[in-house]
Amino acid sequence: MEYDNHFSFGKNWKSYNKKNNDILKRKAEKDLEYFLGEISGKTFIDIGSGSGVHSLAALNLGVNSLLATDYDLDSVEATTSLLDNNFDNKQKYKVLEDDILNTKIVEKFDIVYSWGVLHHTGNMWKAIDNSTEFVTDNGLYYISIYVKNRFCGVWAKIKKTYTYGGFFTKMLMSIIWYPLHFLRKILNGSIFTDQGRGMLWFYDSRDWLGGYPYESATKDEILDYLDMKGFKILKTRNTKPSFGIFGSGCADYLFQKKEN
Repeated sequence: MEYDNHFSFGKNWKSYNKKNNDILKRKAEKDLEYFLGEISGKTFIDIGSGSGVHSLAALNLGVNSLLATDYDLDSVEATTSLLDNNFDNKQKYKVLEDDILNTKIVEKFDIVYSWGVLHHTGNMWKAIDNSTEFVTDNGLYYISIYVKNRFCGVWAKIKKTYTYGGFFTKMLMSIIWYPLHFLRKILNGSIFTDQGRGMLWFYDSRDWLGGYPYESATKDEILDYLDMKGFKILKTRNTKPSFGIFGSGCADYLFQKKEN
């Protein structure tokens, strides 16, 4: 993976963590608990931990051990700092730099979790393949993937332009995008629901504009592919494609590995 060709997600998450507060952390916990159910005593891997807010939520919900990984060193530092400053038992977690496309991890986990990450690797299907190898028999596999719509190709070009652009290109695109994105979130009410997973609209907007590489998939593509890999679907959320002119939302999928 050529890191220089990727948006600097980690710098965005370091900035977000300066604004992260107890209210947002608790909302992240509630969202995790809602989607995954009881996770106390489980082993947990957070692939692409970013700010670390979901890793912290998993620890606070009682997982037995947690491994947080990210390919971006700034994200590794952001996660490490958040966990070190907010969770006392440092024996329960590790934070590592790892590239899911060329992973060195060999352990298996009861819960494999990756929110909004695998579609930014440059090879989403390989990333899904590699991450499914971490799941224990009957274990849970959670991924969040952009929903494919008619404007995905256009947005891939916009994101590439932003990521490769200089200071003035980024500034101009930001000046245009942020007010539009804020207005859209006001009109559809998602400025409040986004915080349900512990996010803030500004950092989510920056993440969207710069999120390159970028891929997306339909619900059927994800379900069919994971069924072929030996997983049954338990729960989905937000899988219906939007019109797409303002981008694409993430769909959540919770699978369970079938018995061999």
